[in-house]
Amino acid sequence: MGCIFRRKRCRSKSIVAEVSSRKFREELDQQQFELYYQEQVDARRRPLGAEALLRWVHPQRRIVSPVEFIPFAQETGLIEPMGRRTLAVNISMRRSNPSAW
Repeated sequence: MGCIFRRKRCRSKSIVAEVSSRKFREELDQQQFELYYQEQVDARRRPLGAEALLRWVHPQRRIVSPVEFIPFAQETGLIEPMGRRTLAVNISMRRSNPSAW
């Protein structure tokens, strides 16, 4: 278990090291981030709502975990633009298909 965790940590650092804040912002502007929804249920498995999960879909790296990109976004001040974009996309999706909610 420790070895897998350690590998993930090293991989995370190398991804962050490869991406500048300017490049990260460009990828945010190019909409390389996608929202996935995970249903939330109560103890009787009745739907309560959904949790929006942000994923970075990088052309070479495929899906990058938020564990890898959220700390970088926080450190570079890009977490707020990312949050605004995520909220706007979520609102747009809800407006376009209200019956899905």
